Amino acid sequence: MIPVVSVNPLAALIAVIINTIPVFISFDIYTPAVFLALAVINTILVSHIRIKEFLKLFMPLASLPVSLFFLNLFFSVPFKSSTVYYLFGFAVQSRILLRACIIFLRSFTLIYISISYLTAVNAIELVNSLMQQIHLSPRIGYSIYTAW
Repeated sequence: MIPVVSVNPLAALIAVIINTIPVFISFDIYTPAVFLALAVINTILVSHIRIKEFLKLFMPLASLPVSLFFLNLFFSVPFKSSTVYYLFGFAVQSRILLRACIIFLRSFTLIYISISYLTAVNAIELVNSLMQQIHLSPRIGYSIYTAW
């Protein structure tokens, strides 16, 4: 039997913050794609997420990146670049398509990383870790737990 290793929730929170910073500040398509791949590998190998809870939270939120993609695709200010094709009467240009893909991938990656952390970490363990390791006041800690 393989023993289950418990990761400190505070260390996992710091890892999530470090992994989301490059996604927040990136303006290319490769950075969110790389960090999404890393997050998926982390979810499969390290995190012990609850799949049913993950899908229940992730599936409704996955519509947000899709809607952001179409909003940027159809309602962006046109550039002076070549039109790739026409879709529903809208001219889709290559630079606008690239920007829509980047925004889709950034928001999808951030949602995936956040939801996978929420489903992998037990809330009471995180609050205990915050109170014990960074000496957070119990009033604030238990308020966070109650709000969660």
